[in-house]
Amino acid sequence: MISPYGALLPVNKPAGLSSFDVIRTLRKACGKLKAGHAGTLDLPASGLLLICLGKATKLVPYFQDMVKEYSAVVRLGLQTDTDDMSGQPVREMPVPEGLDAAVLDAALSCFQGSIPQLPPACSALKIKGKRASDRLRNGETVALKLRTIHIYDIKATILDSERITLRVRCSRGTYIRSLARDIGEALGSCGTIQTLHRDAIGPFTADRALAPEDFTTETVDNACLAIPELLSALPALTVPSSGCAAVLNGRLPALLQQEPASALLRLLDPQGDLLALVENSGKWKFFTLFPEAF
Repeated sequence: MISPYGALLPVNKPAGLSSFDVIRTLRKACGKLKAGHAGTLDLPASGLLLICLGKATKLVPYFQDMVKEYSAVVRLGLQTDTDDMSGQPVREMPVPEGLDAAVLDAALSCFQGSIPQLPPACSALKIKGKRASDRLRNGETVALKLRTIHIYDIKATILDSERITLRVRCSRGTYIRSLARDIGEALGSCGTIQTLHRDAIGPFTADRALAPEDFTTETVDNACLAIPELLSALPALTVPSSGCAAVLNGRLPALLQQEPASALLRLLDPQGDLLALVENSGKWKFFTLFPEAF
């Protein structure tokens, strides 16, 4: 049974299912649930998908902002219109001879830290309210803008003359398909994703997540993670008993003004129960409230 705070369900998505297919499978197994995923995975990709349930759907942005970890196989010498193997070939180029670890490491040095990245034309990004991928399928020209992403760590090894493996720790908004394309170009060729797996999001890992084929009411209940515990590392402010009702009615406590700015701060009642999350991006405001828990 989902807590009044909601819950987080880590799922290990197989390739071939969309992110919404996973939610549809979950609802079929467990009944109608309020659910939303914290960061989509492409249809051909596999790996960790975080599903927020109930009141926790308000926390999707919190989990989306966590660092992501991916492993991939990149096919060099080939570019497709989707930047993965599900698309149609648009370019083929020979892979330069002499590709070795030193050449590969030198190419990867351009993909460290904050870098500009052009998202794939076939993506869920919206242009004037319509997905870029839908515009592409309708024969429209898709022109996306460069975005700044952050690569915390990137490593690659050579599998054979046409393939490399890639391991990446990166920020929200990073497209590994774009990295494959750009690394291929940096090596004097082109590249596309052959396989892609999301290994982790923040502290959550795919190898400890529930597979969709195992969804039952019991397995989902057992796999759900409690929201108060997941947020316990955030700084907290205890609200006096006299002010708890006001907080649950959407009024910020006066003592909050004495607190230093914080990305997220928990408001707790005197018993340590979670009342709300607040954030300060210039001034204090509610991130989410948990009145259903009381």
